[in-house]
Amino acid sequence: MPALAQNEAHSSSRVAILNTAHKLPPNMEHSYFERLDNRIRTVVGNGSAVAFSELCSLSLGAWPGLVLQRLNALGLQKYVVTSSASTGVSHCYNPELHLLASEWYFTPEAAAYLVERYMGQIDNGILLGCPTIARYLMETERKFVLLDSNEFLTSRFPDIRQFIHLTDLNATENIQDRGSTVVLDPPWYLPVILRWLSLASHAVLAGGKIVMPLLQPGTRPSALDDRGAILAFAQKIGDVSLDLDCLSFETPLFEVEALKACGAGSLPSWRRSDLLVISNVQPIKILPMLYDSVAQGSWKTYLLGPQVIKLRIGQHRKDFILRSLNADGSFVLDTVSARDKRLSKIGLWSSRNRIAEVGDEVSIALALDYLSEWQPSQSFSEKVHNRLTDILGSSKAAFDLQIFLAAAS
Repeated sequence: MPALAQNEAHSSSRVAILNTAHKLPPNMEHSYFERLDNRIRTVVGNGSAVAFSELCSLSLGAWPGLVLQRLNALGLQKYVVTSSASTGVSHCYNPELHLLASEWYFTPEAAAYLVERYMGQIDNGILLGCPTIARYLMETERKFVLLDSNEFLTSRFPDIRQFIHLTDLNATENIQDRGSTVVLDPPWYLPVILRWLSLASHAVLAGGKIVMPLLQPGTRPSALDDRGAILAFAQKIGDVSLDLDCLSFETPLFEVEALKACGAGSLPSWRRSDLLVISNVQPIKILPMLYDSVAQGSWKTYLLGPQVIKLRIGQHRKDFILRSLNADGSFVLDTVSARDKRLSKIGLWSSRNRIAEVGDEVSIALALDYLSEWQPSQSFSEKVHNRLTDILGSSKAAFDLQIFLAAAS
């Protein structure tokens, strides 16, 4: 992914904080909701109780908040059992994962399945992203190279530090490393996926293969069309096969917070994908990077304890310092969708999926510089509040920033 203080909109992990905010054709959305409703009826329509977590895992990638809405609209909520688990976090990382960097990781089970079934005992795997795959390969004493641009990886995975090559896959002209199998896990945004596939085609040795998670058809309204374009592109590279519904992803803290806020509750490792396998790979022309992102631009990163805080650089000054983007005055972003209208206004974004609009970037930056020395395990003291008030010129802004940063599961 790009350097953390620069363009943060894309990463070595997955999903969709990239802009699909262009208005979708009405027939596409209507068809999508119709397919989702039919899927829900299929899973719960026989009258027997089903766990909401199972329903979400069987909804082919649909956002659980939307599944819940459609379930209620269909009058089928009485057949669904919700979880009382206290947390949905699959694994706690330090530093925490961030939605702006599209950071979703394979579960250990998915990593083991992918490696044992599709990589075998090879000693020259190339990984584009996929740090949990890298960890499994290291534990099983296989050789590999991990290409990624996230500088936090060495803190999260110190045991694979020596195998990490910091590389911006969205900007590099080529990949110098070569292996018999290339595993890639790009953000689920079509231009990025196709570019990473074109890069991977040059990193495979003769007779080798490419494997990549493929978003399921219910992930978003355009997912069916996106899958078709990906499969057509893959067929230009080699022989294509699919392994359906075989991979699961850890639920990061930012997604846990979004799930709670939208009413979906605790859903550890609910997100799944298919697996695309390309054999007999032939190199094709490397595609240029095409960004189209509401999150595009420069972001400065602050590390406050385990929290990763991102401040957009170059914002126009407004007549306020910091304010909520939600009607209820809260700071939580209750979605991970790239189509959410709030995204273009976000000036401050935390790894706990708190967002705010920023009117005085300079003052907020000074406050975050000061708080970089703050110990988040301790409560905000009166001294800290007073210092923030001095920096921001407003006791209310100081209080709002403390509420924003104190958010925790």
